[in-house]
Amino acid sequence: MSTSDGGGAVRAALAPIRGRAKVAKFIASFASHWWTGATITWVEANGSVAALVSRQGRAYGLVSGDASAAEIEQIMWVINPAKLASISARITPPL
Repeated sequence: MSTSDGGGAVRAALAPIRGRAKVAKFIASFASHWWTGATITWVEANGSVAALVSRQGRAYGLVSGDASAAEIEQIMWVINPAKLASISARITPPL
């Protein structure tokens, strides 16, 4: 399952996406531009490891997940600019 939080400010899936094939197709639909030029920083969010995705020192996504021994259970995307604003202020742009 994949869930997204865009806060109504950015394009995001409005409902959870369920099923391996549908989640894979969803991620493939934006992967070519989402990851291009991205800097990934591993952070702790809500007590778990997450990937903070940024460009030029500005965070535009926080991706975390839940997994079992058998599979990835859930991928969670926070792309709501209001929720990412305080994080962006603390990131130093790469040289």
